[in-house]
Amino acid sequence: QQVTQTPLMSLSRFYRRSAISLLRHQGTVTGTITHCEVSMSPPPHPSRADRSGPLPSHRAPALQAALHAARQLPRAPHLLPASTKLNGRFVIDKALFPAHIDRLTLSDFLSWRWKMRGKSAPVPSQAELDALLPVVKPAMDRLAEPEPEKAQVTWLGHACCLVQWEGWSVLCDPVFSERCAPVQWAGPKRVRESPLDVGELPEVDAVVISHSHYDHLDRRSVEEISRAQPVATFFVPLGMKTWFGSVLGEDVADRSVVEMDWGEEAILRDEDIAHPTHPATASPTPAPTVHTPPSPRRPPLTLVCVPCQHWCRRTPFD
Repeated sequence: QQVTQTPLMSLSRFYRRSAISLLRHQGTVTGTITHCEVSMSPPPHPSRADRSGPLPSHRAPALQAALHAARQLPRAPHLLPASTKLNGRFVIDKALFPAHIDRLTLSDFLSWRWKMRGKSAPVPSQAELDALLPVVKPAMDRLAEPEPEKAQVTWLGHACCLVQWEGWSVLCDPVFSERCAPVQWAGPKRVRESPLDVGELPEVDAVVISHSHYDHLDRRSVEEISRAQPVATFFVPLGMKTWFGSVLGEDVADRSVVEMDWGEEAILRDEDIAHPTHPATASPTPAPTVHTPPSPRRPPLTLVCVPCQHWCRRTPFD
């Protein structure tokens, strides 16, 4: 019990604005709208050289279809609330968050800036950063083969964490770029480099995105992860799949991205069956099917989209 709780406590520290929480499935989670699940066997983890072959099957289409069907049904009042959309825009429901200010006026912004004058924290020197917040290279063997009976959380900077337990690997809000901005020659720059590159990540089962701000959703990182991790599924808040389609292409988004509304859950399961592997280079003859020996099944992984009080915007017109 304590082991399965550890990722949640760790995420609560690094990931306070998360729209998606991670839970180990132990029956139906209290307060969720629906119980959507799909049994799908991921192919055996290929080496980096094997990843140029045909893309494997994905869980996303079946999960998305089940979630979409559940949204057509009325939601019971005792369950977690769904999001609220008004005039084509997602809004914070005053009944849920009575103190929330939906729109700030110019006078509100100027008043805040006036109150904050002289209070900005100075950027530490390089020597201070090296002493107080050193960038430590993770033990790559432990990332590749974590102990399944223990929880392992690797902080990769800001809200980006790699959470591994019971055989699953979940990547949260991945940002590996130097700047959190639409371009890499201007905008907020990270003060500590990432301890890993995308190509050094172990096999990732799920990538969860909390919201669309540039310090949580980075285009270049998403593109690189999509290429390097073809079996990974992105779990994103409702309304964000369109952005993924514009970046990765509609076909890739349809097979690898799952949109979730507040109160919805998705469950990933394993089955022990054989999977084909593909050579790194094109061949005139089909690649042989390699039957892998059965491995211990991982317990189901449940991802739950929970209500949060925040806002999402990447442009003034978003």
